[in-house]
Amino acid sequence: MIRATKHLFAQQTQMWADCPHWVEAIIVDKIRGTIRAKMEKEHGVQQDRCKGYTDEWAAVAADLQS
Repeated sequence: MIRATKHLFAQQTQMWADCPHWVEAIIVDKIRGTIRAKMEKEHGVQQDRCKGYTDEWAAVAADLQS
């Protein structure tokens, strides 16, 4: 069993070694989207309270102190 797993891992590693980075990025984005959707479904959607304030530090400080 362990030998078969090692062989499978070696095959997968070799197969993905030639994968272009842009394809890898698409795959990772899809996986992240799936995980995010499942988390939002289970725990509800949470909005980022500081969104839009990234360049206005006084607003960020006021939000954090409230």
